[in-house]
Amino acid sequence: IPFNFSANDQIVPAGTYRISLEAPRYLSFVNTLSTTKQYLMLVQPTGEQNSQDGGRLTFRRYADSNYLYQVWMPGQGEGRQFVRSRTEQETLRGLQPSSLAQVQLPTGPAQQ
Repeated sequence: IPFNFSANDQIVPAGTYRISLEAPRYLSFVNTLSTTKQYLMLVQPTGEQNSQDGGRLTFRRYADSNYLYQVWMPGQGEGRQFVRSRTEQETLRGLQPSSLAQVQLPTGPAQQ
C-alpha cells in the first residue's frame, strides 16, 4: 500500500502487508518487513458478491486522508467493509462532495 491510511480509528503506515481473515468479523494486517506489528480490525460483510476472482482493497480518499473501505480476498465470494470511523466522519463534515475519490489497489498473490 503506497500511502498511509486509517481504519477503525487506527493509523497504518504505507507498506507491504499480509492480510488475513481471522474470524468472520476481524481482519489482520501484518507488515511483511516487521512481522511483530499487527493491526486487528473489525469488519462486516459487504453483502455484495465478488465479480472478480482476484483480491483488491478499496479506499476512500478525502484530500490527503485515506480510509480503508473494502477488502476483497482472492477466491472468496464476499468482501468485507469498514464502518466509517469517528475520525472519518469528522473529516467528511468539513469537505465538499467533490473532494471524494475512491482508490482501488489490486492485491498481489499470497506470499509464503
